[in-house]
Amino acid sequence: MNEAVRIIAFVCAVIVLAVAIFALTACATGGIGYQTETYEITENIENLSIKVDTSDVEIRKSEDGVLKVVCNERKKERHTVKADMGTLEVNSVDDRKWYEKVSLFGYRTMKVTVYLPEEEYAILNVERSTGDLDISAGFIFGDTDIRCSTGDTKIIGSSFGALSVRASTGDITLTEASCTSLTTECSTGCITLSEVSCAGDAKITASTGDVAVSDLTAATLESMSETGEFEAERVTLSGGLAITTDTGKVSISELSAGDSSVKTDTGRVRISRAELASFTSDTDTGDVELESVVASGSYNIKADTGDIRFDGCDAAEIYVKTSSGSVKGSFLTPKVIFAETGSGGIDVPKLTEGGRCEIKTGSGGIKITIGE
Repeated sequence: MNEAVRIIAFVCAVIVLAVAIFALTACATGGIGYQTETYEITENIENLSIKVDTSDVEIRKSEDGVLKVVCNERKKERHTVKADMGTLEVNSVDDRKWYEKVSLFGYRTMKVTVYLPEEEYAILNVERSTGDLDISAGFIFGDTDIRCSTGDTKIIGSSFGALSVRASTGDITLTEASCTSLTTECSTGCITLSEVSCAGDAKITASTGDVAVSDLTAATLESMSETGEFEAERVTLSGGLAITTDTGKVSISELSAGDSSVKTDTGRVRISRAELASFTSDTDTGDVELESVVASGSYNIKADTGDIRFDGCDAAEIYVKTSSGSVKGSFLTPKVIFAETGSGGIDVPKLTEGGRCEIKTGSGGIKITIGE
């Protein structure tokens, strides 16, 4: 072994040893000891502001009628709790030195539990860097803003004013809840809404992850996603529905809504048992399947590549255009059909009365029946 190789080996060994020493020092002195602190608040509280770094947060009903905050924490990663002008404030304090933040071992999760004696509070703000949030049933909050970098958010059985839930990485679950308006955003993770009543508009934004909606009532519903499936059932909207996804299947059943639209780049669209004011679909690649979908206005369906199927559907006017794919199905009421295909057979009723129906495909057959 020549001199240069020995020097490099020695330097690498020193670096490894130094890192190990720092790591072991952090484990020994970096606040590995745990403690539980309980804070009782006697002031009247209307608002809640919770900002923590690496702690789970739970909001629970107080069984003894006392407002208190219980912090399960590390000695050098603690929390401050105070009441200020009617606002309960919970914040993280990190007293560690930089080298104490190095660890070869995992830490036990810290947790902040807030026990609330009253049912109703004006404002709720929760902000976490890393950690889950769990809000139990029975509360009435005003405008609520929830933000998280990494962690799941779970809300069950509470009522809110304007509710905003945003997460970079983590699932968002909202069950048996009501709000005046709803905004949910997630970069990586699933969004699940179940038995939610929203007096105003509901908006869902997901980059990577599935969206599941069931038993939702709202004024309007807008969902935008890049990669992931959108599934919805038993949705009632006084206004419109707008679904946009880059890659992912769209499946909706038992829908009542105004003007409704679905736009996908890659993915099948399937809608069943729906009553709509109108329906617009724009797909690049993927089949469009409609079953028992009735629109008081028009259908306007466009596709680049994919078959289009109707099963017991109807609309006042129907417009279908696809570059490559067949169009088949049945309508409930008579239609005056104008059909055109670049290559493929045409089999449609030749009626002189009824709603206007235009079907055009660049490549694919066309077969339509009435009342079957």
